Amino acid sequence: MIEVTELAPRALELVVRDKITSADVEKVEEALNPYMADEGAANAVVDLRQMTGMTLRGFFADVGLEGRLLAQMEKFGRVALVTESEAAAGLVRAFDAVMPRGSFRSFSGSQAAEARSFVSATATH
Repeated sequence: MIEVTELAPRALELVVRDKITSADVEKVEEALNPYMADEGAANAVVDLRQMTGMTLRGFFADVGLEGRLLAQMEKFGRVALVTESEAAAGLVRAFDAVMPRGSFRSFSGSQAAEARSFVSATATH
């Protein structure tokens, strides 16, 4: 399950709980669509601390969504990943190094409030 909450204008928090399904991926895409259609950047916190896995259909839906989002990466401002996984944090650092704009950062669970502040700070720009 993915819970989507608006933190501020143009800033969303996505909290992943249990396994991600294709319905979850569709929900995220619906939440992001308005930001992809207009000018300005979308900012997001993605909290993976409670994620336990992904269904096969969820995996393929996620791959499709990621492909569509990668084509529009200029639409993202700040993205914060909240995770206890050092591997996921490493991927965020690598991804941030190749991004032309925006800022991708990882935060530990104890830094979740800081992650929300990080994406909300520029949400109105």
